[in-house]
Amino acid sequence: MRNIRGGREESDLQELSNLLACVKILDRIDRFWWPLDLDGIFSVKLTRNFIDNVNLHDRVETTRWCKILPIRVNIFLWRAAQDRLPTRFTLSERGMDLSFILCAVCNVDVASIKEWLSWVDDQRGRRRHRLEVIVITMLWMLWRFRNSITFDGDKIKKSLLFDNVVLLSFSWLKNRDSNSGVVWNSWLMYSL
Repeated sequence: MRNIRGGREESDLQELSNLLACVKILDRIDRFWWPLDLDGIFSVKLTRNFIDNVNLHDRVETTRWCKILPIRVNIFLWRAAQDRLPTRFTLSERGMDLSFILCAVCNVDVASIKEWLSWVDDQRGRRRHRLEVIVITMLWMLWRFRNSITFDGDKIKKSLLFDNVVLLSFSWLKNRDSNSGVVWNSWLMYSL
């Protein structure tokens, strides 16, 4: 063992010795103690429940997930339903000081996404299924349009918004749902 050189090395050793002075080493097998369980045993379920109880809001609503839509659109919808999209209004509610909180596109207060989705929920059968895809596609395209105005200098053209909703909703239904039975010509005639 080499000799201590003094200075910082000596003070670090002294500090370490002081910290270890209260440590008791017992002659038995080491054991990990998990404070979330009375028996001290770790489990993923207990940890998940603890995190959920601490971090998640008490909401009775289930997460809306449409398998036909891409994951990024479902995540957008989930964030929107939780009021977690970074809109001017929600940022101002979280304490960010903004001089103007109305919509960047139309300068009015925006309707809640929950209102749109509750209208879809009132529909039944295949009509409901298709309307859900159309409405969510519309919300997604409006969000992208709003972001293009805010950040990209209007790369998405307002005149093409409706056409993009028609094309994307058809594409997602046709290619991601084998039971949809949608045909382009009838889709263009808006037959739900």
